Amino acid sequence: MHRAYRNDHGQSRPRHHRFNLSKSHSAGRANAQIYTPTAVADMMARMTTPHEGDTVQDPAVGTGGLFRAAAQAMREQGRDPATVSWYGADIDDLAIAACAINSVLWGLGPRVVLCVANTLAEGDWASRAEAQRTEILQLAETIRRDKLMIHAFRTAQKITDTITESAQALDHE
Repeated sequence: MHRAYRNDHGQSRPRHHRFNLSKSHSAGRANAQIYTPTAVADMMARMTTPHEGDTVQDPAVGTGGLFRAAAQAMREQGRDPATVSWYGADIDDLAIAACAINSVLWGLGPRVVLCVANTLAEGDWASRAEAQRTEILQLAETIRRDKLMIHAFRTAQKITDTITESAQALDHE
């Protein structure tokens, strides 16, 4: 659930931001990629600057230009972008990879969830991405734990081998 607040004009609006850029009909048929111009992204971000604890969703994130603009607008107002949850999806896996790198470079923090999805066909892309992220983090933790256990076993084996060799050497004396 997203909290509502009043802006400078006394209008109530949810503290949940969605950025969209429509494609022309001919661009859609050509499967064209259209990126939001920097000036437009900057203007949109200043109009809807996220607050700490907000969620920003961009269903056509590309390389993250709108994320960059929103983070920059937050910093200009003394806010920390790492306090925001950032959700982005794009149909282009290379663009998502670039967005992931940019998210790190721009200091968006630990709450960045990106996925490859056709957001026009998958209305639940953010929930699916969150579930996949949780699954991957659990898998990474399991792998980390198993790796530590293997290291402990190998260390114990080396100690056992050393003790056995020392005992055998004493027996031969």
